[in-house]
Amino acid sequence: MSIQIDIRLLAVLFLSLFWLSACSNRWAAPIEDRNSDQSTLKIAPKERALRPESYIVSSGESLYSIGFKYGLDYQQIANWNNIKAPYRIYPGQKLHLKAGQVVSTKPLPRKPPVVKPSTKTPGKKPTKAPAKPTKPALVKKETTDSNTTSPPQRQAAASKRFDSSRKVRWQWPTNGEVIKTYLANDPARKGIDIAGRDGQSIRAAASGVVVYSGNGLLGYGELIIIKHSEKYLSAYAYNRKRLVTEGTTVQAGQKIAEMGQGVDGRVKLHFEIRVNGKPGNPQQYLPRR
Repeated sequence: MSIQIDIRLLAVLFLSLFWLSACSNRWAAPIEDRNSDQSTLKIAPKERALRPESYIVSSGESLYSIGFKYGLDYQQIANWNNIKAPYRIYPGQKLHLKAGQVVSTKPLPRKPPVVKPSTKTPGKKPTKAPAKPTKPALVKKETTDSNTTSPPQRQAAASKRFDSSRKVRWQWPTNGEVIKTYLANDPARKGIDIAGRDGQSIRAAASGVVVYSGNGLLGYGELIIIKHSEKYLSAYAYNRKRLVTEGTTVQAGQKIAEMGQGVDGRVKLHFEIRVNGKPGNPQQYLPRR
């Protein structure tokens, strides 16, 4: 009899413990599965902003500066938009920056002139005013002065004097320590930074034609871009003073600017080499030192 009672008590005790265990598990937090896909997920890096499909040209811009801004070859933009050499564009023009429909490069047609109503009295012949003696017209001599021609015309004339098919021979654009190196796929490290002193000479890294000289590209300050061949461009940013204008033919080692301060306040030159519009590692092209 006592054995039966003990068995019943054990059964009741077992059922009570089982019920309490079930209730506690009902409210317990789930156990994390370390082997699940959720535990190994990583935050994807922030995607870089894509270039727009179309672009409206601003005053002072060129195909070279627009291509430099978006990492495109200027010839690629020209082909997409049916623009022929000397690659003349105008403010307000819409450009495609991706392959697709070709846009017209011609300005919008002008409105026809307004014709004022005639004030002549019918039946009366207009009296002619006596003709004034005219001076012989002065014939102006044609000139190729860079101040009297547009940038595309100067670039075209300079291209005739410069053989862009010859081999590019690189040299360092200035003296100083390299304080930031190139890193592929990093938008903040498309070239190298060379430290120096304020006003230090900046020189052309190779012979070529200046295709951009201005401050219209955000983040580059006073910028100079030189075309060395159909494949290579070089860029010189953060200048204190630019000494060459667009269309100027320069020789390797020629002084083109004076060093200034970068956006971080440090005196330096930001130098880039573009290969078919894409940033390349300048230290792979410059001689060892």
